Amino acid sequence: MHLEGNPSEIGFQHGYLLSSEIKDSFKRPSPVEMTHDEKKGLGLLPQGPPSRSFWPHVEQEYRDELNGIVEGLKAKNVKLDLWDIVAPQRLARASLL
Repeated sequence: MHLEGNPSEIGFQHGYLLSSEIKDSFKRPSPVEMTHDEKKGLGLLPQGPPSRSFWPHVEQEYRDELNGIVEGLKAKNVKLDLWDIVAPQRLARASLL
């Protein structure tokens, strides 16, 4: 797939064109969901809402692209929000630490 435009436009194309794949990926449990003990917490992620603990550290270019993905999903009637998209990114980043 070849995408062109500013980060928001690229994100929109990504969300729109891959909406069914993105939607399907949220139907499968993640390894974290399968092994997570609610009483212990995840431990590897910053505590608090992602809007406060993670989002301020994301560069504007990536914020625009992620928001574009959400808008592309909405255009295809996929009901995922920004934090649904950001959470897996947050886990991937934490695994690199």
